[in-house]
Amino acid sequence: RERGVHYGPCFQAIRAIHENHHELLVELEHEDTTRGYQYHPGLWDSALLAWVLLVETSETLYIPYAFTGIHALKPARGHAYAHWVLQEETPSLLKARLQLL
Repeated sequence: RERGVHYGPCFQAIRAIHENHHELLVELEHEDTTRGYQYHPGLWDSALLAWVLLVETSETLYIPYAFTGIHALKPARGHAYAHWVLQEETPSLLKARLQLL
Protein backbone atom coordinates (compact mmCIF):
# COMPACT_ATOMS: atom_id res chain seq x y z
CA ARG A 1 0.00 0.00 0.00
CA GLU A 2 2.87 2.35 0.74
CA ARG A 3 3.88 2.22 -2.93
CA GLY A 4 0.37 2.77 -4.27
CA VAL A 5 -0.47 -0.87 -4.93
CA HIS A 6 -3.79 -1.99 -3.49
CA TYR A 7 -4.61 -5.69 -3.72
CA GLY A 8 -8.02 -7.24 -3.16
CA PRO A 9 -8.56 -9.85 -0.43
CA CYS A 10 -7.73 -12.80 -2.73
CA PHE A 11 -4.22 -11.40 -3.17
CA GLN A 12 -3.45 -10.65 0.48
CA ALA A 13 -2.40 -14.10 1.65
CA ILE A 14 0.91 -13.31 3.41
CA ARG A 15 0.51 -13.76 7.18
CA ALA A 16 4.12 -13.95 8.39
CA ILE A 17 7.65 -13.87 6.99
CA HIS A 18 10.65 -15.52 8.63
CA GLU A 19 14.04 -14.50 7.24
CA ASN A 20 17.48 -16.02 7.31
CA HIS A 21 20.59 -14.90 5.42
CA HIS A 22 19.57 -16.17 1.94
CA GLU A 23 16.32 -17.86 2.82
CA LEU A 24 12.67 -16.94 3.46
CA LEU A 25 9.79 -18.89 4.91
CA VAL A 26 6.53 -17.16 4.10
CA GLU A 27 3.36 -18.23 5.88
CA LEU A 28 0.36 -17.98 3.59
CA GLU A 29 -3.31 -18.19 4.45
CA HIS A 30 -6.03 -18.12 1.85
CA GLU A 31 -9.73 -18.84 1.78
CA ASP A 32 -10.34 -22.42 0.73
CA THR A 33 -11.81 -21.36 -2.59
CA THR A 34 -9.46 -23.03 -5.05
CA ARG A 35 -12.19 -23.22 -7.70
CA GLY A 36 -10.51 -26.12 -9.46
CA TYR A 37 -6.94 -24.84 -9.06
CA GLN A 38 -4.24 -26.85 -7.30
CA TYR A 39 -3.04 -23.50 -5.95
CA HIS A 40 -5.25 -20.42 -6.24
CA PRO A 41 -3.63 -17.63 -8.36
CA GLY A 42 -3.80 -15.31 -5.33
CA LEU A 43 -1.74 -17.79 -3.31
CA TRP A 44 0.89 -17.98 -6.08
CA ASP A 45 0.93 -14.20 -6.35
CA SER A 46 1.51 -13.77 -2.62
CA ALA A 47 4.30 -16.36 -2.69
CA LEU A 48 5.96 -14.57 -5.60
CA LEU A 49 5.67 -11.14 -3.97
CA ALA A 50 7.98 -12.33 -1.20
CA TRP A 51 10.71 -12.55 -3.86
CA VAL A 52 11.37 -8.85 -3.32
CA LEU A 53 12.60 -9.52 0.21
CA LEU A 54 15.40 -11.75 -1.07
CA VAL A 55 16.82 -8.94 -3.18
CA GLU A 56 15.72 -5.75 -1.44
CA THR A 57 19.26 -4.85 -0.38
CA SER A 58 20.51 -5.09 -3.96
CA GLU A 59 20.87 -1.96 -6.08
CA THR A 60 19.83 -3.98 -9.14
CA LEU A 61 16.15 -4.46 -9.93
CA TYR A 62 15.53 -8.17 -10.50
CA ILE A 63 12.28 -9.30 -12.11
CA PRO A 64 11.34 -13.00 -12.07
CA TYR A 65 10.84 -14.09 -15.65
CA ALA A 66 11.40 -17.83 -15.89
CA PHE A 67 10.55 -21.03 -14.07
CA THR A 68 12.31 -24.32 -14.64
CA GLY A 69 9.48 -26.41 -13.27
CA ILE A 70 6.41 -26.53 -11.12
CA HIS A 71 5.46 -29.63 -9.16
CA ALA A 72 2.16 -29.64 -7.29
CA LEU A 73 2.16 -32.49 -4.80
CA LYS A 74 -1.20 -31.71 -3.26
CA PRO A 75 -3.71 -28.89 -3.48
CA ALA A 76 -3.26 -26.01 -1.05
CA ARG A 77 -6.33 -25.71 1.13
CA GLY A 78 -6.31 -22.52 3.13
CA HIS A 79 -2.85 -22.66 4.72
CA ALA A 80 0.52 -23.05 3.00
CA TYR A 81 4.15 -22.00 3.20
CA ALA A 82 6.40 -20.57 0.51
CA HIS A 83 10.07 -21.42 1.02
CA TRP A 84 12.54 -19.27 -0.94
CA VAL A 85 16.25 -20.11 -1.11
CA LEU A 86 18.71 -17.86 -2.94
CA GLN A 87 20.95 -20.13 -5.01
CA GLU A 88 23.07 -17.86 -7.18
CA GLU A 89 23.63 -14.13 -7.57
CA THR A 90 25.66 -12.44 -10.30
CA PRO A 91 25.47 -8.88 -11.68
CA SER A 92 23.02 -10.03 -14.35
CA LEU A 93 21.26 -13.04 -12.79
CA LEU A 94 19.62 -14.00 -9.57
CA LYS A 95 18.56 -17.61 -9.22
CA ALA A 96 16.33 -18.82 -6.40
CA ARG A 97 14.27 -21.89 -5.60
CA LEU A 98 10.66 -21.59 -4.50
CA GLN A 99 8.77 -24.45 -2.88
CA LEU A 100 5.13 -24.24 -1.90
CA LEU A 101 4.55 -26.48 1.08
